[in-house]
Amino acid sequence: MFSNLRSSTILILGLATLIGCSREAQQNQPVRTTTEQGSSAAPPARQSAERDKALVRVVHAMPTGPKVDVFADETLAFSNVSYKAVTPYNELSDDRLTFRVRAAGGGVTTKPLAENSEMLMGGHHYTVVPMEDDAGKPTVRVLADDLTPAPHDQARVRVINASADAGEVDVVAKGRNKTIFGGVNFTSEAGYKDVEPMKGALEVRREGKREVLTTIPNQNWEPGKTYTIILAGRGKLEAIAIEDQIGINTASVQRF
Repeated sequence: MFSNLRSSTILILGLATLIGCSREAQQNQPVRTTTEQGSSAAPPARQSAERDKALVRVVHAMPTGPKVDVFADETLAFSNVSYKAVTPYNELSDDRLTFRVRAAGGGVTTKPLAENSEMLMGGHHYTVVPMEDDAGKPTVRVLADDLTPAPHDQARVRVINASADAGEVDVVAKGRNKTIFGGVNFTSEAGYKDVEPMKGALEVRREGKREVLTTIPNQNWEPGKTYTIILAGRGKLEAIAIEDQIGINTASVQRF
């Protein structure tokens, strides 16, 4: 009985994942990404899928690292990316690609600081995060983004802990003492969560404690939008906040 139940559960989860994947590649509206640096636009996922392309961006989360170039196999895909920068989405082949992070300007023959090989799917979005491991050495993660529409009355949020010395953290709505994400481990991604819209500051605290490691001000989580918060830093914890919105007028968006 338990074996059958477990098999059924796995099947249901697998089907849900496949449905979600299919939905993302079928989106026919562009995506606007907004950060402290400004806004950029990505083409509709369906158009990219028809071109056999995935959509990839880079977030530099190595506090002691140099500006970096990121190569997809032997091709320079992103250049001169500085700490805390969020690049626009670029179209890359929907294939297994090896992402190699090199010090900016070093060229394709320079030894990579870190690399990671991942299979990309057409019409899907990915975030490549150069970061440091717990020994302070460069590493790189490739995360799948979920850019399907969030519920019309909720915001969709995820938290990525890329700070080795922060330990496990809670993300709390300041003033309301409401924990939104609890126990987010280093290198872990707290999966997307649909939450009530909110406006105000967030506090990142030691797990289960009131000690505030950093405050993230001026958050405005609107219904129907998707948000990513990446925690970075060594010694001093910092946050990189990203807003993604499906369906915009690209003529009004400036690439950065």
